[in-house]
Amino acid sequence: MPTLELPEIKTPITVFLQYSQKSRVFSVLRAIFAMLQNWNFCDKTLKLFITLFRAGSKVSLIIVVEGISAAGKTTWCRQHAAQYLIKESYPENRPDRHADAVEAGRLWTEWNAKRWSDAVAMERAKGAAVCDTDPLKLHFSWALWQTGEAREAEWLAQLEFTREAIRNRRLGFADRYLFKRIDPLAAQQQRDGDTARPRPNFGLHLRLHSSLVRWYETIAELMPERVVWELPQMLPPTAATGDPHRYDLALFDRFIGLLPRAEQRP
Repeated sequence: MPTLELPEIKTPITVFLQYSQKSRVFSVLRAIFAMLQNWNFCDKTLKLFITLFRAGSKVSLIIVVEGISAAGKTTWCRQHAAQYLIKESYPENRPDRHADAVEAGRLWTEWNAKRWSDAVAMERAKGAAVCDTDPLKLHFSWALWQTGEAREAEWLAQLEFTREAIRNRRLGFADRYLFKRIDPLAAQQQRDGDTARPRPNFGLHLRLHSSLVRWYETIAELMPERVVWELPQMLPPTAATGDPHRYDLALFDRFIGLLPRAEQRP
């Protein structure tokens, strides 16, 4: 009788995706890891593997990690999902929204759609993608408007381009949102302790924090199962395949309709 060799655990997602596809050993592995749950393991990667294993034999998902600057998003992503990471990125020459709101909205939406395309490609290749910040980064334009940092025309311009991108399946809702709430003072302390990474817009991000939270609270109102209000030591179980509402334009319109208008802000 051949010996079943368990792999060396490097990352939990790697192990899960490799072995859960092998139907002949799936039932054996499932039984083994059901027993392991009763052991007192300190290895957070093993715990994460067990959590993913419960989800089923096939996984296909996009996870977004969010929070303001210095909340710990990038550190968490590197520690838990380095091989599946879609890094936060920006165009070399950032569009000037004050000079031309429409063109800035178009260019930012194109950049966001590229990050979403990278996430979908990663998902197809490896079964999962973890995005450091949301590719559907419409929340930034909305939060700027909410806090008086941008004109309504700037928000509406990017909203229109984003809506069209969702219609064309170039942007969409993620399967899970992991959001790190953080006290402004704690964020300030973490920023001060990270001398390797400049954060020139840190003050602006602090001012946008409450609006950013409200954005994801609104997503949670419509899709409560998608939002996790922490950066957990193990990923939450998710559906075995990508969500059918990923590109649901009616759902997106309902979501936008639930957002408070600028004159409703405190």
